[in-house]
Amino acid sequence: MKAKMINGVVNIYPALPNRYKSENINCAGGFMNSSREVLEAEGFFDLVDEPFNPRTQTLSQPVFDEQTKVFRRTAMDIVINIEEFKAELIAQVKREAGNRLQPTDWQVTRFTETGTPVDPEVLAERQGIRNRCNIVEAEITALATAEELLMYEIVF
Repeated sequence: MKAKMINGVVNIYPALPNRYKSENINCAGGFMNSSREVLEAEGFFDLVDEPFNPRTQTLSQPVFDEQTKVFRRTAMDIVINIEEFKAELIAQVKREAGNRLQPTDWQVTRFTETGTPVDPEVLAERQGIRNRCNIVEAEITALATAEELLMYEIVF
């Protein structure tokens, strides 16, 4: 991957263009196969990304490193409001529980309205869904750091 500074903005090139024209060069085809010297003379330098975890970090804007002649992006931790993020995760869990309970809600409504018993298997399944929801909510509530929250996977 290459990057080039144009009018103060770093443009990132996952692939170099085939055609390229500047004050110094007019390449009708094959520019992407140019030598390193030609590319660097035109301002195209390697883009080096620091290793990062995309679930908990993001990359900075590229900065040109004069010493090594490359553009660099460094890893930055994602900043979240922990309490708001916990609330969002818990809301997701409750929505999932509601979605899983919904197919059998009619049986509970029928019981409430007519007294027709709900199948014991259905009652057990519904209780299992509520129990899992409570366990996951407690797990989320116990998480203390942004990294823990960002890495947490809701498994129902």
